[in-house]
Formats: sequence, C-alpha cells, structure tokens
Amino acid sequence: MLHMIDAGLRMADGELPHLDFMTPIGILGFAPLALFLKLGSAAGQAAVLANFLVCLVLLPATWWVGITRFSPRMAWLFGAMIIVLTTAMVHGDGSISIGFSMYYNRWSWAVTFIILAVLLFPLRISRPANWVDPLIIGLGMAMLALTKMSFFVPLVPAVILILLVQKQYRLALRSIAIGAAAGGVATLILGVDFMIAYAQDLLTVVSGNTDRAFPGMDISGVLSDPSMLAATFVLLCSAIFFRKSGRMQQGLVMLVLTPVFVYITFQNWANDPKWLFFVVLYIAANLPDEKQKPFFGMPARQFGIVLVTIAATAAVPSFLSLLSSTPRSAFASFDKAAKIPLAENLADLWMPEERVLSIRQSAGFIDLTEPEEDAPVIAINGIALNDCRTQGGYIVYASAMAKELDNQADLSGKQVLVADLLNVVWLMGDTARVSGGPVWYYNDTSGFDSAEYFLVPRCALQPNARQSMVEKMLETGWVLEPVFGSSLLDLYKIVRTP
Repeated sequence: MLHMIDAGLRMADGELPHLDFMTPIGILGFAPLALFLKLGSAAGQAAVLANFLVCLVLLPATWWVGITRFSPRMAWLFGAMIIVLTTAMVHGDGSISIGFSMYYNRWSWAVTFIILAVLLFPLRISRPANWVDPLIIGLGMAMLALTKMSFFVPLVPAVILILLVQKQYRLALRSIAIGAAAGGVATLILGVDFMIAYAQDLLTVVSGNTDRAFPGMDISGVLSDPSMLAATFVLLCSAIFFRKSGRMQQGLVMLVLTPVFVYITFQNWANDPKWLFFVVLYIAANLPDEKQKPFFGMPARQFGIVLVTIAATAAVPSFLSLLSSTPRSAFASFDKAAKIPLAENLADLWMPEERVLSIRQSAGFIDLTEPEEDAPVIAINGIALNDCRTQGGYIVYASAMAKELDNQADLSGKQVLVADLLNVVWLMGDTARVSGGPVWYYNDTSGFDSAEYFLVPRCALQPNARQSMVEKMLETGWVLEPVFGSSLLDLYKIVRTP
C-alpha cells in the first residue's frame, strides 16, 4: 500500500515511472490512482475510486462479451467476476483482511479473462464482430503490456497460437494491428526514451535482482504445494478430459494455457490461482453431451461436472474474499483501528492498532558456535548492523524514523535515501523524496546520484535489501559522514568525492 501511494504521488506531481523512478510495474498500474490524487483525493479515497474507474473502463468490453458469448445466466456470472476482480479491496487468497495491495494483479486478471473469453467462446449472434473483437484483444493486450508485463509476455504466444489453431487469421492480423497501433500511440505520447527505460527496469528485475526473482513460491511449489494441488489437478485433467472426450481444440487450448496460468501465478504475490474462475466457466460451457462415451469409468459429462465442482470449490475462498471485501470495508469497525500517520492531505487510511501503534521485531539465526553475540551483516565506518527484521508494524518504525529526522536541524526538504525495501519516510515527515529514488528496491542504484543523506535503519523491513544497498553505496567510493545515530537508525551525509 505504501509502495502504491509513493508511486501514485510521484506521478501526481508530474513524474513518470521508469524515467523518473525505477519500477517494473507499468504506467497504467499507477495512473488511475495518480489521477485522483492529482484531483485532490486522499490516499484511501483515491485507491477506491481507481478501482471503480478501471471497472468502468472495462464495462463496455464486459457487456459485449456477455451478450455475444454467453447465455444470460453465464453472462451475469462473467460480469460479476469482472466487477468483483476490479473493485475488490483485498488481493484474494481467501484473506479476510482489507487492503489495497497487489490491486494491479486483479485488474490484469480481469483484462486477461475478457481477452480469453473473446478468443475461446464462439459468437452466439448472427452478425460478425469484424472490428469489436480485435479491438478488445488488441487494446486488452496493450493494457496488460502497460500494466503488468508478467501477464503480457506469456499471453502473447498463447493468444497468437490459439488464433492460428482456430484459423482466425483475419482476427489475428487485426488484433496485432490494433495492439501495435495502441503501442505506437503510447510511444508517441510517452516517448521512445520512456519505452527504453521501461525495458531497462524490467531487465533489471529479471536479470539483476537476486532477492526478488519471484514474489512467492517457486514453480514446483505453485504446481505441487498442498494448497495448489486441487488447482493443478483441474488444469491438467481438463486438458486430458477434453482430448479424450473428442474436443481436441478445447484440450489443446488447456495445454497451451497451462504454462501461461502457472507462470502468471508464479510471478504474482500470494500465488493465488485466479485462473480457476475462468476455467470453471470454460469447462462448464464445453461439457460433452449425455451420449458421450464413458471417461474413467463414468459418463464423460458427469466427469466434466466433477471437474467443474473441484475447480469451483478450489476457487471459492479467493472469490469470496474478493466478493466480501467491499461490504466488509463499508461496515468495518474503527474501535480497534488507528489512522496511518501520513501527511495530512493523505491521511484517510486506517489499520488495526497493532499495525500502527506497536512493532514486532525478530533477530536472525544466531551462530551456535558463538552463542553470546549475533554476527553483524555489514559494517559502516565501524558500526555493526545486526540481522534484525521488522515482522509487523513497519508503519510505526517508519513514522518513528521520520520524527527523529524532523527533530534534526537542517534536514527539512533534504533528500534522504533509506537503505531498505521501501523508501517511505518522506511520506510521514518533512524530508523530501529522493529524485529518481526507488519506490521498491530491486538491487539497483536508482536515487544514489541525487540523495543528500543516507539512512540505515537498525532494524530493516528486509535485511537483504539493506545490506545490498549499503554495499552498493560503499562501492561508489563516496564518503559517508555520520550525522547522528539512535536505537532506530544511523544517518550519514553523502559527500561525493571528485
């Protein structure tokens, strides 16, 4: 959430992602939020309005797919799925919490489902959709490219292959043309340098980031973790089921989409297999008739119903958490909540008291051969940093650091780079954000050249990120002059040598 607010405020102030600050998230991942921040909304209000704006943008395509591809009952179900995905106030995964994190993943899943519905469900109307379908596919893929590249990259070959298998060559050419035109317009508006910087940010994360190669389980975990086995079973069995029941094209589609769904889930935090929502619709719409030969000892149609039931059951926790998040937010109790101490014009976000008023910390593993002291991670000017992580209440820690900086003379308006995963101290105090600084640290040196001070927290949100940033700062050869130290932090002035 703090990452979202940081990036949104930068854009609201006229900065562009990739050119002015490093992030692998595309510009459309922050633009709706930045729009409402620019119009004067507080952070929470802007996040809610951004959700509804995306929902409204996708509503015409959702309506078109519903009336041209589905029966009335299935159309309502599809529409509800898109609306819930775009307007929910939680990432999913069966969570009963409320929060805005990973919202761009929800948006991207909604766009993906609309594209796949156009591709995989035949028209139920007599007149052809000569330009509407390619418009949805082309613009949808362009939206994914400018929102979350981990959706766009695996989907491109799958979409093209499915169109070729279906022998829809005209639709393929028109979709590619529209998508390319949308990319060209975006390049004209944002500039070639923007696109090059976007590619460089993506390459930095893919090739240069050892701490964040993927945000959750590895590929084997996504496929075989106990929490994922039902989803994997449905995905693999559906391909076999379709092929064995004579629906060869549907079976091929599931084979093609299997690595796509697995990779996207692998690259999304929480590894929530939201593709189950779509697979339920696809299997249900392609059940064989009653006369189909038996499959694994039962009628093929009955086996398909079993698959749909398993898929729906596996999807229920995630879907219900998304569906109920908005009413839970509307009727949430503030009795045990506290306001996040952001700047006054942003402060409309509340969290449980323990997340705002208290902090939990944990030390790293102690070397049993030296039981009396922890091994320091790294040393700066002789100051050793122990392996300490903030497990909860990072907002408290960041706010406390901001107050300590505010109590120091001559730091107001200064650019302070924080050696940690997030650089959000400026959101809570009088210091300034670092020009070109990272909104999320990906093992690079963004912001180093413009930072005036270097803040090293004694207890980091992510110790590996702190260590990496400190090491890279020391490699510059610049002098770090100690300004002050406390139980929370050590602050250094950066003196750049010729």
